[in-house]
Parts: sequence; structure tokens; C-alpha cells
Amino acid sequence: MIKKLILMMGCGALVLLPALVSADYVTIPACAFREQIDGTDFRYVYAYLYVEGGTYRLFYAPLPRIPNNSVINHVTMFVYDNDATYNIQLRLYKSGMVGGSNLLMTEINSSGADPSIRWFTSSSYGINYATIRYDQNHHHWLRLYFGTATAGTNLRFYGVKIIYTPPSS
Repeated sequence: MIKKLILMMGCGALVLLPALVSADYVTIPACAFREQIDGTDFRYVYAYLYVEGGTYRLFYAPLPRIPNNSVINHVTMFVYDNDATYNIQLRLYKSGMVGGSNLLMTEINSSGADPSIRWFTSSSYGINYATIRYDQNHHHWLRLYFGTATAGTNLRFYGVKIIYTPPSS
């Protein structure tokens, strides 16, 4: 029996697929993020995104639609941060389409220098406005920020996993 729809985001297309099992997470790959303004020299290589020059270092992606009234428990970003000075930051926002208010739900920052893929989670930071409510006035989105445009492949972003509790049926 089909219990719900899972949003699968592949590079270049959003596809709704029926799920045969209950899923309590969505993933957003690096290729789903788009640059804020032309002028950023960035690359999608295999499964990751990195910046190798330019002035702007901001990227945005919509939050895949998860069931209404779900509660977000954790947001985890997967990065390669081998730069001791600069980090990668991910923010999740809830925005009002009327009035333009942006409410910060959570912020995650990479840290340190380690030549391996690591994950950083929001559980230590907490999540504000964690209940997802879709209506005509709100939408949710992700903002990705690279601390420098010169780190090249020393700062790589792989993707995001959002774990949520669906509403009781």
C-alpha cells in the first residue's frame, strides 16, 4: 500500500515517486542549490558543489514539500571542510510571502580542518518554528554560504538531510 509521496530531487528535475514504506526524511543534493547572483565561479563535481572564485558565495534551494504539520527534528549538512580559517554555513528559513518576513529556523556551521566528508547537525543548535505549516502565506527554503571564494575543493558541500516526524494519521 502506498502511504505517502517522497520528493526525490535529482540534478535537473524534481520528481514525485510513490513510496512503499513510510519515510521520515528528505534529502537535498548539492545540485539542487542555485547561485544567488551571476558572478560566482562554482562547480558541481560528481556529488558536490564548491566555489573557486568570484565575488558571491550564496546559494539557495527550496525545501522539498513534506507533509503538512510535520515537525522537523534534525537538519544535517554533509561537507568536506579542510580549511582551518573558513567554513560552510547552512540556514533553513520560513518566509512569509505577504510582508516578506524571514524567520530563521536553524543554522549549521562547519568547523575545523579535516580531510574527510563530515556531517554537522542542527540538534545542538535547536530548531525554531519546527512545525511545518503550508498555507497561502508561507514557504520554506535553504541558504548555503561559503566563507570564502578561494578555498576551492577544500570547502565542498554534498547535501542536506532533513529528518521529520510526520503528523499522526
